[in-house]
Amino acid sequence: MLRFAFANLLSRPGRTTLSTLGLTIAIAGMVGLFAIASGIDDMLEESLGEVPGVVVLQPGAPIPLFSTLPAVWAEEMQQIEGVHVVTTEAWARVNMLDGKNVFSPPRLLMGIDIPTRLQLDHGVYPDKVEAGRFLNVSDIGHPNIVVSRQIADDLGKGVGDQVQLNGKAMSIVGVYHTGALITDMTILAPIDVVRTMARIDPGTVSCFYIEQMKGVAAETLVERVQQTFAGR
Repeated sequence: MLRFAFANLLSRPGRTTLSTLGLTIAIAGMVGLFAIASGIDDMLEESLGEVPGVVVLQPGAPIPLFSTLPAVWAEEMQQIEGVHVVTTEAWARVNMLDGKNVFSPPRLLMGIDIPTRLQLDHGVYPDKVEAGRFLNVSDIGHPNIVVSRQIADDLGKGVGDQVQLNGKAMSIVGVYHTGALITDMTILAPIDVVRTMARIDPGTVSCFYIEQMKGVAAETLVERVQQTFAGR
């Protein structure tokens, strides 16, 4: 089998070159993302320290983009003592914007579960919208997005304009600005739309965001979540 595979590649040197090039680009892209991830803790602490929630990722995943967890865990997390709201997220990489390949700076597509997201007492993005509006339940199932001011400026687009995102036409309904690197590279869309675009299984999520009840420390909540899901 191996002999046949190598013979096939050698008989088509052009394909071999393209395959190798594609692999190189993919690895370079991952290295770039991991380089960003290496400083994620410091940046999140600096920019999002006022948000007292907990992000639950797959063990070993540096950022939500590389994490996959069972969606049904949300129900179990909601029953943990001290939990106020559990909301799910599905993440994907933005490869193309308006027909142009996206390499640096990277852009991430964050699918949010809108009904539970709106139940949060402290939301990073809704409070930072400076034009248009944040996503609401009327956006479910529709290709509507909220982008950062940086992304809007780079594209020369604003509220009401359309953007070709990974080959799909998306409508900008809001523009936000946080001033933080991690958040301002993110485009928000309804989670069902992101699942379809990125072919993410409906039974999985990238991560959970848990907001605790008032008076419950984040450290305490982390311990309870770890105890509940130990060994899974």
